[in-house]
Amino acid sequence: MSVVHSIRSMRKEGCSVAAMARELNVSEPTVRKYLKVRDLSPKPPVKRARPSKIEQWVPLIEQWLAEDRESWSKQRHTATRIHERLVHEHGADVSLSTVNRKVGELKRQFRLERESGFLDLSWHEAEAQADFGQTDVWWRGVRTRMRFFVLSFPYSNTTVACLTPGENAECTCAALRGLFERLEGVPRRIVFDNAAGVGHKRKDGGVRYTELFAAFRAHYGFDSTLCNPYSGHEKGNVEAKVGAIRRALFVPVPKAYGYESFNADLFERCMAMADKYGAVTLEGRHRYFTGIEHAGRELIVGLRADSVEILDTTGKPIGMHERAYGDAPTSSDDPVNQLEALVFRANAWPNSKVRDALPDPLRSWLDQQGRIELQGHLRTMLAVSRDTGWRTAIDAMGDVLSATGTLDAASVELQAARLRAGNEPIVYDEPVDLSEYDIAFSDLHH
Repeated sequence: MSVVHSIRSMRKEGCSVAAMARELNVSEPTVRKYLKVRDLSPKPPVKRARPSKIEQWVPLIEQWLAEDRESWSKQRHTATRIHERLVHEHGADVSLSTVNRKVGELKRQFRLERESGFLDLSWHEAEAQADFGQTDVWWRGVRTRMRFFVLSFPYSNTTVACLTPGENAECTCAALRGLFERLEGVPRRIVFDNAAGVGHKRKDGGVRYTELFAAFRAHYGFDSTLCNPYSGHEKGNVEAKVGAIRRALFVPVPKAYGYESFNADLFERCMAMADKYGAVTLEGRHRYFTGIEHAGRELIVGLRADSVEILDTTGKPIGMHERAYGDAPTSSDDPVNQLEALVFRANAWPNSKVRDALPDPLRSWLDQQGRIELQGHLRTMLAVSRDTGWRTAIDAMGDVLSATGTLDAASVELQAARLRAGNEPIVYDEPVDLSEYDIAFSDLHH
């Protein structure tokens, strides 16, 4: 840029192209090039698309992978086997490395499509999820199947882990204590699996904690929740992070000779985990959502004074967001985008972004509704939001609740239509006393 500035300044002074080239020690074509350039704004570092021999074989590979999903997990195609079949059965001229990359890409796309129906729940600051995973480790020279404990914080997308000798109450408490010390803090609430190391839910809905964990929890003063049996989606963030950590930090199989040194290094490496929900985090606290289909992929981010533009590696625009400033964490996702999924997953209501976006007393009133009633009100919210917009729908529901003490779809739709048209709600000077009608009907009857 300093050379470009000099070229333009010298041109204003009347210098010739040859004189500028000699003075600045550049070629004359370079001088002419920058004299012609009108826009010196930085360009996105896009990757040039190259035609690949693999593209014609993608439909066939997708067919094989789809058939694999109906087969036993140990009898499925590896990338190497797919390469062998392409070459020997179809005469494909593709390398093993190319097939490896394409198979990995197709599998990631399928995972993202499968997970896209899950809600990105609204977990609050200092709320965590915990789970165990299994991995192989060269433990003191012997390949050993071991456990690792994962503690994830969905609000900040921070995940930490440590290697443990087993999966019981002693290992759970030791793992938590070590992570608390490294984090220099204790979560307010931790969601656990229905595991023997912590406790289990009884049929009556109560919780029975193991004696050791109950004492540990009382000592550190955090709240805890147990998932329902076979309900991994209730702590989906940590479920995904267990697999992500195993793939990223335990491949190839690591060597370990002691827990303290290995876990100290593992803790530092955990901080580099990617965002599952397709969000770009800038300045450590401002999240800009790109969509689940872009999770874990390389993106280009353009920063402007008042906006953030996100592009894929080919330079194709993905989204434009208003740029956030300040020390408080921010997020660009709109709660109305989750309404449709929430209607069918009403159990996720307490930690949904929709709930967080609602004002009181509407939020508190909905908290008190049963599951069926809540689903009905969420359907109304969704339908009216589609017709009149999120803010109008919420204002209408608040007005109706304030006026009647309850909600019904017809009243909310009518009030939303009035608000959208710019009409003020009907306000009565005095409450209507319907007992006069009771007297009139009573007289007529007699």
